[in-house]
Amino acid sequence: MSVLSLEINILYYSDKGRESRFSDIANNIDCLDIEDYETEAFWNLMGGFEVTINGFNTIFHNSDFYSLSKATGFLLQSLYWIKNQPTNFFEKEDISPNQISIRSTGNNLIRLQEYNENELAFSYLPARGRVPQRGNRFFSDVVLNKQEWFKQADIALQEYFNVLLYILKTNSYSSTCNTLLEYYDTWNTISARGTIIGSMISET
Repeated sequence: MSVLSLEINILYYSDKGRESRFSDIANNIDCLDIEDYETEAFWNLMGGFEVTINGFNTIFHNSDFYSLSKATGFLLQSLYWIKNQPTNFFEKEDISPNQISIRSTGNNLIRLQEYNENELAFSYLPARGRVPQRGNRFFSDVVLNKQEWFKQADIALQEYFNVLLYILKTNSYSSTCNTLLEYYDTWNTISARGTIIGSMISET
């Protein structure tokens, strides 16, 4: 299948069972639950991400993570991996020169692998020994352009960090603020868009 376009969205999953895209939250089309605008609650949000190709084919849509930060961490990690730049923010166990991966709470594997100099292979594989059931959407080695993945993951993370910066501006200081700022700085260092948002925080 030829992949003509790619879009990545970060998903928010509320305690009430409501799911929203951060693209809508960042643009005031939707919102977090009121309690999730606190710094500690935001860091512990539930959620995930989705990947859509060719404008209509959503090949991956998953919020089955212990926290949203695990999913955003995977996307952020992919930026460093594509640019082959080191960072000490992430654990090293799921990183190698040829691939990065995370596992869902059901132990299913989400993986990006080196395919060639310009492309990567995206896979969503069942946990070892698991027999896929009706409704499961597993796949292996969907080939995507590296720079397009970087661009789309960066856009999705920009929307997430827009909300994070709003929360930092509107809450009093707590120990979690340091973690959120470090997370933002880790993205800002690698992002093609971070300096734009970085100017926002200096204006307040």
